[in-house]
Amino acid sequence: MKQTATSSIIVLLALAAVLVAGCTQTSNTDAQGFVHDSRLEGYLDILHQTIMEGHPQNLTSWRVTWLNSTATKVTWAYTYPQENVSKNATYQETFTVTRFFSTKAASGYVLQINSGYKVVSVTYGAGGAYERFNGNPPTTFIQYQDRAGEGKFIWQMDEFVQVGSLTRTYAA
Repeated sequence: MKQTATSSIIVLLALAAVLVAGCTQTSNTDAQGFVHDSRLEGYLDILHQTIMEGHPQNLTSWRVTWLNSTATKVTWAYTYPQENVSKNATYQETFTVTRFFSTKAASGYVLQINSGYKVVSVTYGAGGAYERFNGNPPTTFIQYQDRAGEGKFIWQMDEFVQVGSLTRTYAA
C-alpha cells in the first residue's frame, strides 16, 4: 500500500510539473484566440524592420491586426516635407497579408481578385523584406496596380499575398 501511495504521489508530482511547464511557455496565440502562423509572423517582423530602416525619421505609425491565423491587416504611415510647398505629405498604406498553404493556392486567389488591375512588375527588387525574410527572392512575384489609378495594389510573393491601398494627404 505504501508503495502504491508513493507511486501515486510521484505520478501526481510529475503531472503537476508538466502542467506548470505548459502554463509558463510562451505562445503566439493572441487575445482573440488566433494561433499566429509563424512564417507570416516572421515576414511581418522583417517587413516592419525594413520599413523602419527606410523611414527612420518619419514613420508615424505601424499597426498589425490579426484577422485569423493566416491573415493580418497592416496599417502604417509616414510623413514627408514637400519641397517648395508649406504642407507635408502624409502617406498611409493599408493592406492585408495572407499566407496560403502553397504558391499555387495564392496564385489561384490572385486570379480571382485581379479584375480591374494591371500587371506592373514581375521582377522582385533586390533586398526587399521578403528576400530578407526568406533568404532569397520569391520564385513567383507579380505586382498589380488598379487600372483607375486609385493607389490600390495586389502583390504576390510565393505563398504570400498583399492586397491594399496607398493614400496621400497634405497637411500644414
